[in-house]
Amino acid sequence: MFTWTAPPRSKVVLAIESFEPKYIRSPDGPVVEAPSPPLGELMERYGLKRSNTFARLPVADPRGPSLVKEISALQEERVARLRSAWVEEPDPQFDLADWYELHSGTSEWKSAKRARPGQHYGWRDGQQVCSRRFVEVVREHGLTGLEFLPLGDKPYADVDPWFEVYATQPIGRGLDLPLLDSVKHTAKLISGKFELTRRWGEPIVWQSFIREDAHFADPFIRSLLAVSPPYFRIAGKRRFVREHLPMTNFAYTGWGFNRDKGYGFEGRPIRALCCDRSTCDILMRAGLMKKSLLVPLNVVDSSQAQAEILDLTIEGPIPPPVYLPDEAARERSRREALIAHQTVESSLTLRTFAEASEHLKNRLSNGTASWSPAADDPEFVAMTKTRLWKRTPRAWQQVAGLLPLEFEFHDHANSELIGFALAEPRWNDWLSDSEDDRDADERPSQKDLVIARTMWGDWYCVRKGDPLLPDDARVRHWDHETLSVSEEWPNIAAFVSSVIDWCDRAKQA
Repeated sequence: MFTWTAPPRSKVVLAIESFEPKYIRSPDGPVVEAPSPPLGELMERYGLKRSNTFARLPVADPRGPSLVKEISALQEERVARLRSAWVEEPDPQFDLADWYELHSGTSEWKSAKRARPGQHYGWRDGQQVCSRRFVEVVREHGLTGLEFLPLGDKPYADVDPWFEVYATQPIGRGLDLPLLDSVKHTAKLISGKFELTRRWGEPIVWQSFIREDAHFADPFIRSLLAVSPPYFRIAGKRRFVREHLPMTNFAYTGWGFNRDKGYGFEGRPIRALCCDRSTCDILMRAGLMKKSLLVPLNVVDSSQAQAEILDLTIEGPIPPPVYLPDEAARERSRREALIAHQTVESSLTLRTFAEASEHLKNRLSNGTASWSPAADDPEFVAMTKTRLWKRTPRAWQQVAGLLPLEFEFHDHANSELIGFALAEPRWNDWLSDSEDDRDADERPSQKDLVIARTMWGDWYCVRKGDPLLPDDARVRHWDHETLSVSEEWPNIAAFVSSVIDWCDRAKQA
């Protein structure tokens, strides 16, 4: 018999719902389920906080078995039901980890000219990209296992270049969660015609793939399994074997079971970047990475594996990096030739709202404006008389009327759709606060004040409490589908620069 105990700080996640759910709009704005009175009373009695219909309780909570029993009783009475349940292991403790995975954050990088202030690592169309400063720090400290390629983008005289970045060595295949029935899992891969040479450690085990000799030491988990909740699983964390780590500072992971054809940038593979502890410290001290974007990984000695060491048993090579050396050499030559034949341009950079106001007025008066000002439009005049108009930054109040009321532009050359429309100021009551592990700075807030929008539902916002207020503020473009920052500007003047640049590009096209 194999006895498994959930790691400390593990939680049980319960998806509980009424048999006939009813939905209401909460005081905070998002639409949520209104639980039936018996279910609501149960949730309140156990102190369960819910995100939609998900409730979390520590695995070690002694009330767990009784909670499951009460939910089962409500299910028999057709009052409430357990839609699904799973066990969620915690992330390794940050300060005790040996390796970390680099995350690019919530914003998708588009071009060096439009990178978020302070951003040095990002993601764009299947490419991982980094700033020139990132490259300099890696080279200054002699960090190994990382290569860089120029992007081939149009160069700007006043913007530092960025680079595609990739690791050359794998971190290893990793380990299965010890609860996994490896024979069943392998049979499933074979039936799905997956390549076993691409096998990696599986950290998630569904109920049908739990090994038959498994015994759960935690009473809460045993009580759940006794009622056979739908879609039950153990969501573990990835583990890697210390003896099979590469002798480099950076490594890659994250390949899938399928071939990499047509996957990332121009059909290249996609790989995640990892770094060791010393490198993690260097990146944070240099201001290149936030702690929240460095996800700790489990590294164990082979003697603690409790599972098949795949680095030893899987025959065949680990999938290659994004570029092999000869591929990288050809791609470097191609991009350098592309850059050499492009004209270096200067982007519009307005640094203060006084400068932005003067620029807009000059172009409107001398006939070079590629837009019509919104100032005299009745729709804009109505916006300025609304209750929240005075809550917008003073800089915005001065320049908004000099901008276009709205426009939409499809930049085919850069495969980019751009939209802008002045909006009546309103607090965010639509993009709900996400309850993940992101910094508050990286997710929508009810303190976001909308000042403009796109025609497909995204918002341009400033945030209450911004240190630049009341005169100025940082502006963010929130993507309504991903609840993430699509773009960010350090102040109103920088945002105006982009709006005017969009108008000019639209006219040229």
